[in-house]
Amino acid sequence: MAGGISKSLTWNGKAVKARMKAAQREGVNRTMAGAVRHARDNHNWDNQTGILEGAINIITFAYENEKGVTGVWGVQDVAYARIRELGGTITPKKAKFLAIPISDAARRAGSPRQMANLAYVQSVKGQPMLVDADSGDVHYLLRKRVVVHADPYLRPAADAIYPQLTENIRKAWEKHKPTQGGGSREGGEDA
Repeated sequence: MAGGISKSLTWNGKAVKARMKAAQREGVNRTMAGAVRHARDNHNWDNQTGILEGAINIITFAYENEKGVTGVWGVQDVAYARIRELGGTITPKKAKFLAIPISDAARRAGSPRQMANLAYVQSVKGQPMLVDADSGDVHYLLRKRVVVHADPYLRPAADAIYPQLTENIRKAWEKHKPTQGGGSREGGEDA
């Protein structure tokens, strides 16, 4: 003991661990919130109803599990969200055709079953359609399948925002200074 100064370490491991878990939760939540904002602001589709854009959200806020801290963001309860992101082929489940609305009246009706006075016809080239039986106005094109090309909005947001995770955790760590210290040496020096 030179000069009469004792340097011993007081380690507050539980406090450090709690501070780190809190910083991780906050960092994950901040990163997910950024990804949600990015996905909502930077998608490529023409937003007609706002349903899909409004459904992009944090689904499960950050929580601890056996592997660390995790959370879930994305879209929940919008049937077409996955096919918009990944692409795929849509086929009818209960009918012979998919009905694709092409008139304002058909879009408002939502389904051919909600429109009266429709008749099945085929164009000269064989395209099946549903038309108004009196006026002949075309309301729906009928298809056996529709191929939807991928139009990702979640993956690009993750690619853009996930690199900020480490910095978000670091900022949260610095913000949550422990009340009893994460570790200190007698004599006022931090470990």
